Amino acid sequence: MAEDLTGRRALVLGAGMAGSLTAAALTPFFDRVTLVERDHLTGAGTDRRAGLPQAGHAHLLLGSGARWIDALLPGTTQALCDSGAHRLSMPAQVHTLSPHGWLPAIPEIQFLLSGTRSLIDTVVRERLLAGGRIELLTGTEVAGLMGDATRVTGARLRDRTTGAFRDEPATMVFDATGATSAAIAWLAELGTAPVATTVVDAGVGYATRTLRLPDAWRRLGAIYLQADPDGSGRGGVLLPVEDDRWLLSLSGVRGQNPPTDEPGFDAFVASLRHPVLAEALAQATPIGPIRGFRKLANRWRHFEGLRRGPEGFVVLGDAARSYNPAYGHGMSVAARSANVVREMMARHGSAPDLTRRLQRAVAGCADDAWAIASGQDARYLTDTRPGPVERLQRWYTNRLGRAAVHRPAVTKALLQSFTLDAPAGRLLAPRIVGKVLTTTDSPPPPPPFPPEAMPQRLPRDPATGRKTS
Repeated sequence: MAEDLTGRRALVLGAGMAGSLTAAALTPFFDRVTLVERDHLTGAGTDRRAGLPQAGHAHLLLGSGARWIDALLPGTTQALCDSGAHRLSMPAQVHTLSPHGWLPAIPEIQFLLSGTRSLIDTVVRERLLAGGRIELLTGTEVAGLMGDATRVTGARLRDRTTGAFRDEPATMVFDATGATSAAIAWLAELGTAPVATTVVDAGVGYATRTLRLPDAWRRLGAIYLQADPDGSGRGGVLLPVEDDRWLLSLSGVRGQNPPTDEPGFDAFVASLRHPVLAEALAQATPIGPIRGFRKLANRWRHFEGLRRGPEGFVVLGDAARSYNPAYGHGMSVAARSANVVREMMARHGSAPDLTRRLQRAVAGCADDAWAIASGQDARYLTDTRPGPVERLQRWYTNRLGRAAVHRPAVTKALLQSFTLDAPAGRLLAPRIVGKVLTTTDSPPPPPPFPPEAMPQRLPRDPATGRKTS
């Protein structure tokens, strides 16, 4: 007989984006939802917590992700803007230099929210807890799962302050502890079969600097210089964030990782395919040190492939599938998967195979983001030769990129797919394929902003060396 989940408890491990939004999704179906977080959480402005080492680097919340968050926590997009996040129209306010040229600044196809990860997480968490239906345990780490190979019945927790262990029973446990999740080891302890893992690692590294820039730079909006798989593999992005600050994040593949010393950082910026970021850096007043981050592989742990996984345990977010964050998909995929959890609970909450249904549905909603990130990063791998299908895919991707800088209809389709607002399969629609195949190899268009729109470099006071206003 199917189990009735009404009146039971859900335990969500990890209070990052995936965990917080999953907790929001579960509130209609459980009397108690408990969110467990290893770190001691504080308010906005703290971007160095151990559980989110990439927090100090550039983050984008896609418009699709913002809408999925609003579906769970209404009003969050407006709250983020009210707290200082920037709403940027794409592509008009997100000037993007693709490997084939600048994308045209056509009217809004999608929007992006730009803010620090600390701000985004804090606003989401505050709205999540405002309803009083979520119990939050901070400073608490997961030591393992309760139950056996057929059913998980809770989690064993450890208070990081006192060192005390306790068992927390639950009807269902959701693991959202991120890319460092120990879920595979926890399941092995219960006697389940091994979990297969797929890794695509181009050795990508980040380096980020927080800046202040003259007000004139706000006229340009964000600047995104994409890495070229057939070139150096170097890229960079300049984003406005809250409190009149900017984040300049650089990226490079294996052997091309951006340095974290000032001369090396400056030289890396100067080596990019367009001087606009070097000009910004020359006019900037740096705030704080340069921060580096590595370990950016795409990693897919195939929990959806377990034939005899235990009931009552679902893995989602980066704990199941993590991506090179250069593509900006992580938070939006987390929001999408939380909505999928809510939909599946509403439709199949009493099904005897609920766990398997949930795990497969969560995996399916991340397929497009995985295809984009792993497909692009695979082009940087030198130890593998692409097969005929992959060579055809790369040929079409190159043709698609060339067409997108010349033909607005292709630009629109590409950006809708890239921002997860439309399925990737739409790029193979006959109308788009026809435009892609008939685009000639004409010279790339000029930047969407004229040279005179680039803010002029401010002079420096000869006595102090400071920029004058």
